[in-house]
Amino acid sequence: MRTIRALALVLAAIGLQACESTTSLDVPGLEGMWTATMIEFSDNSSPQTVVDLIQRDGATYSLTVEASGTASTLFDDGVGGSSSDSGSLNSANSQLTLGGQIFDAVRDGDSLTLTDADELFDFGSGDEVPATLRIVLTR
Repeated sequence: MRTIRALALVLAAIGLQACESTTSLDVPGLEGMWTATMIEFSDNSSPQTVVDLIQRDGATYSLTVEASGTASTLFDDGVGGSSSDSGSLNSANSQLTLGGQIFDAVRDGDSLTLTDADELFDFGSGDEVPATLRIVLTR
């Protein structure tokens, strides 16, 4: 649960720096509303062990980028917690930073995938283990 709450804070915090990818990640390229279709954790020591918070808990996440460069987020963890925030979107280098958390980012047209291999997640054992977080958003 702590990881889900931490994820809510990370996803809700905006301080975005975008990256190079197959499609531009500058403000004009990201303008619009992005909705998560997957918020998935996989166990780093057993990659076939996967939990998708959208499927399991009904979690939702959206990112809206305005032409002005303002971005806003809304996250609902599906189990009673939610958060929202807004801030500025800035483009640079080859990574996307959300609230201080660095993601590898790939944009392909209207799909944006964020990956962080340095997470902790409880897959049901009661213990948090090293995990990879992958968030897929579409517009």
